[in-house]
Amino acid sequence: MPRANAYLLNWLLSGEYRPGRLRQLLWPHAYPSLVAIRRNALILARIRALASVFAALTVLWIPPDLLTLPAHVADILAIMRMFACAAFLYLTTMTRRKPTQWLAYRSLVVLYAVPTVFYFASLVLLRTPGLGPYARMALEVYWALPVVAMAGLGVFPLTILESAAFSLPILAGEALALHAHLGVFFPGGVVDAAWMMILMSGIAVFVGVSQLSALGPQEGGIESAQVAYGS
Repeated sequence: MPRANAYLLNWLLSGEYRPGRLRQLLWPHAYPSLVAIRRNALILARIRALASVFAALTVLWIPPDLLTLPAHVADILAIMRMFACAAFLYLTTMTRRKPTQWLAYRSLVVLYAVPTVFYFASLVLLRTPGLGPYARMALEVYWALPVVAMAGLGVFPLTILESAAFSLPILAGEALALHAHLGVFFPGGVVDAAWMMILMSGIAVFVGVSQLSALGPQEGGIESAQVAYGS
């Protein structure tokens, strides 16, 4: 990652603002096919790794729910977590197919759609009156999930337009949550939450573009794409 950031910074400071290079940082179809294959394979490999981690963490959170929440709420959460885990496990197999751009996009959508649906469903469920201090604590922690999701975009080598396309739904979801439950998810209020999300989106875009810059044609090749796809 530091190497990728240094690559982008050197390019920005060198003054080599070639129209073709700028187009590559903006538009996903501007790269040669071999570099595009390598990029798609890298995105799918990282989605597969994250989906595996999310599947494990989702299941491991069931026992704490059963121990601290009322049975009717914990049971519903457990069922929701099992469905989410199944979706993540399916994603780990889905990303082993041929690394196309369409598959990379679909996998990214699934990777973010599953926790988003679970996020809003959990918030509605945990706001049921009389659930005790654990539910309140969980609600106060959940404000960080959209921030983590936004930061997670930096894991993937995306163009500026792609990063914006995936960032906007996260920003909209956080805005909806803040509007519905003001003061619960972010202690500083709407302004601080909006600033934090915008800041994280900017960092995610920069990191993603940095990785994309390091995947230039001079480092590409079908052998690299095959290695990444096979990982």
